[in-house]
Amino acid sequence: MSEAGCQEVRRMSRRKKIICICTAAVLISVAVGVITAVSLQREEEVAYRETTVQYGDLTVGITESGSIAVGTTTQELELDISAFAAAAEGFSWQISMPGSMGGIQPSQSSSNSSNTEDSRTLVVEKVSVSEGQEIAVGDSLFVLTQESVEALREELLTDIAEAELSLKQLTTQEKSTALSARQGYESHITYGEAAQIEYEEALEEAESVYADAADKLAEAQEALLTLQEQIESLTAQYAQELHLYEEAVYMADYIDKEEDPYGYVKALELRENALTTKENTEESLEEAQEDAESKEKEIKTLTQELEQAAKQQKLAQIEAQAQYDTRTLQYRNASELYQIETELIAEQKQAAQEAYDSAARKLTEFDATISGNAIVAEYAGVITEIAVAEGDSLVRGTELLTLNNYEEITMTVSVDDDDIAQIAVGDKVNVTVAAFADNLLSATVEEIGEAQIDSNSQVTYDITVSVAGDVSGLYEGMSGEVTFITKETKEVTYVSNRAIYRDGTESYVLLKTEDGSTKKQQVITGFSDGVNAEILEGLKEGDIVLIESKVSDS
Repeated sequence: MSEAGCQEVRRMSRRKKIICICTAAVLISVAVGVITAVSLQREEEVAYRETTVQYGDLTVGITESGSIAVGTTTQELELDISAFAAAAEGFSWQISMPGSMGGIQPSQSSSNSSNTEDSRTLVVEKVSVSEGQEIAVGDSLFVLTQESVEALREELLTDIAEAELSLKQLTTQEKSTALSARQGYESHITYGEAAQIEYEEALEEAESVYADAADKLAEAQEALLTLQEQIESLTAQYAQELHLYEEAVYMADYIDKEEDPYGYVKALELRENALTTKENTEESLEEAQEDAESKEKEIKTLTQELEQAAKQQKLAQIEAQAQYDTRTLQYRNASELYQIETELIAEQKQAAQEAYDSAARKLTEFDATISGNAIVAEYAGVITEIAVAEGDSLVRGTELLTLNNYEEITMTVSVDDDDIAQIAVGDKVNVTVAAFADNLLSATVEEIGEAQIDSNSQVTYDITVSVAGDVSGLYEGMSGEVTFITKETKEVTYVSNRAIYRDGTESYVLLKTEDGSTKKQQVITGFSDGVNAEILEGLKEGDIVLIESKVSDS
C-alpha cells in the first residue's frame, strides 16, 4: 500500500476511536441519569396532611419580619407582715392646760414594742422549683423554716393584743371626754375675756428683759472707759519711772565705789527703789490692761445678749399678738371647739378600731397564705428566674421569682418611612409565626417608636404590636411576620395556598370524601393574602383537603 493510503487508513481508525469514545460517554450519562432517577424515586415519598376549609376575613398589607418577645411577671411576697401601727406610734391622751383647746388631746408617745418591719422576716428553708420549670397556680414554690413562721405568727398575735388594749383604753376614755370638753369651753371663755391683759403683760415682760440687758451693757461700757483712762495714766507714769530707773542704773555704774563708797551705796539704794517703783507700776498697768480685755469680752457678750433680747422682744410681740388673736378666736368659737373636741375622741376610737381590724386581718391573711410553711404560686407559667435561695430572709415586697407572662406577647418590626402614614396606634394587624405558618394570629399596634436614620439615610420606625389569641405554643425569639392591613375581604371561604395545585389555567385541590378516599376537585380562586386564597367555587366551609409534601426515606 502506498504512503498516502496508509495515512488514510490511520485517519479512519482515529475517527472510529473518537466515535466509540463519544458513544460510550453518552451511554454512561444515560445510565447515571437512570440510576439517579431511580435513586431519587426511592429516597422521596409523597406525604399528605389535612387542612380544613375556613370561613372568615382575608387581608393583605405591609408585611415585615420580627421575633416574638414574651413578657414576664414577677411574684413578690405581698403578705403584710409590718409592725402594728399603733405599737410603732402609740396612742396617749392628756388633759389640756387652761387656755388651750381643752379636753383630751392626742399625742405621740414612744413605744415599748421592739417590733419593726425590718425585724419581721420569713426564712427560706428549701426552694421547691427550678428555672425553666412550668408551674401552675397553687404549686409550692418555697418551704419556710418552722421557727420563722411560728415567730412571725406570735408577733401578729401580739399586734392583735396591743390593738385590742388601745381600743379598750379609748373606749374608757370616751366617757370622760364630755367633762374635759366642758372645761375647755369654760377656759376659752375665761381667757378670751382676759386676752388684752395677758397681751400687755407679755409685752411688758419682753420690754423689761431688753431694758435689763441694755443697763448691763451701759454699766460695762462705763467701767471700760474708766479702765482705759487708768491705763493711759499708768502708761505715762510707767514711762517716767522707767526713765528714772535707767538714770539710777547709770549713776550706780558711773560712781567708783573705791573713791566714793557712800555715794555708791546711795546710788544702789536709788536704783533699787526706782526698780521697785517701776515694777509696781508695770504690774498695775498689766492688771488694768487685763481688766480692760476682760471687760471688752464682757461688753461683746452683753452686746450679743442685747441683740438677742431685741429679737426676743420682737418675737414676743409677734407671739403675744398671735396668742391674743387665738384667745379672741377661741372665745368667739368656744361652742364650735367644744363640738370638735367631742368628735375628736370618736375619730381616734374609730382609728383604733381600724388598727385592730387591720391586725386581725393580717393574721387571717398570714394563716391563709402560709399553708404548710410554704409559699405557693400566684401565677402560671415557665420560671425564668428565681430571686431567692435557701437561707434568705423575706420581707414584704421581696421579689421571689419571675416567669413568662403569656398575656404580654409582643413583636417589634421595622417599617420604612414610606409606609408609616398607613399605620396608627390601635390598628388591628395579622401575625404569622414561622413555626405555625397556617395559624393566623391577631394583634394590635401598641407603640410606634421615634424615627431612626441608618448609615444610608434610610428612615425607619420600630413598631411594637401586642399579640392576642392562642399563644400557648409561642416562645421567646420565635421568628414571624406582622402584616399591617391595607386591603381586606370579609366573610369569604378560604383555604391554604399550599393546598391548591395548578394545571394550566385550572386550579384544583385533593378533597377528602366522606368514605375517606380523595378526589381531584376543581376550584375557582379569588383574593389571596399570600398565605390563604379565597375559594369562589368548588369548596365549602368545613371541607377537608390535603396538602402534599415530600418526605425522604434516608
